[in-house]
Amino acid sequence: MVEEIRSVKDKIGSWLREENIFPREALDPQAHFNFYIQLGNLNVNVVQKVDWRDSIVLGTTVFLGPLSGKIDQLNQEKKQGFFWDLSLELLKNEEIGDFDIKPDPPDTVSEVLIQSKPIFYDGLTKDRLMNSIYSLVKIMILIPCLIAKYAIPIPREEPEALEEPEEPPYSFYIR
Repeated sequence: MVEEIRSVKDKIGSWLREENIFPREALDPQAHFNFYIQLGNLNVNVVQKVDWRDSIVLGTTVFLGPLSGKIDQLNQEKKQGFFWDLSLELLKNEEIGDFDIKPDPPDTVSEVLIQSKPIFYDGLTKDRLMNSIYSLVKIMILIPCLIAKYAIPIPREEPEALEEPEEPPYSFYIR
């Protein structure tokens, strides 16, 4: 079993490097391996927990930081709208296995934990791994977009009154 885990770990590391993603290994006594990868300023972990015999999972935590203050300023109806939109987006994403919105939604939201569905060894391919990574990245990008939808008003300009078109000058007349 140890050799199989080492082989999967090496394969994942190799696949990530092929895609110019350079994993760092996080020290995690609860895991056989825990790769920490960074895509721009977004972070994802690829983990095989000690008690999992033949599967890995990807996960991330989105810390909202100052954006959580934008949510705090919303009225109750908008807070609930944000919470339900976010929850439904996470539920309908086929790659997401589990999520947790913390600490007290919809009233207070400061972080969102997201975990992929488990990828079992017999279904582990580079394609499946990369699709799971990019699915998490898309969700990490979606969260600030949803906050903006509810918290940042879009100024609406009044349409200008349409002027009557002038008669075009005629160069000749038809009789």
